[in-house]
Amino acid sequence: MQNRTKAKYTNTILLIVAVLSLGLGYWFSQQYQTQGRDGSMPQGLEATVLDTARPLSAFTLQDHNNQPFSDQTLKGNWSFLFFGYT
Repeated sequence: MQNRTKAKYTNTILLIVAVLSLGLGYWFSQQYQTQGRDGSMPQGLEATVLDTARPLSAFTLQDHNNQPFSDQTLKGNWSFLFFGYT
């Protein structure tokens, strides 16, 4: 009998924690989405946007299928470059 009562309280506590987590997650997501809606850059976000394109030097690499990948592959397409580090 005591195990049933303990399990009941454990399940109740887990349910309360889950509901609170969902509520706080929703609240934080709403706070995050409202930042920067006025056209300003959100705090902590940094980027460099170039006004005009810069010429790209010729290069040749291999892609993940061992096929050639060169500057001509990118010609006429948008390109996004990201450098990440830890």
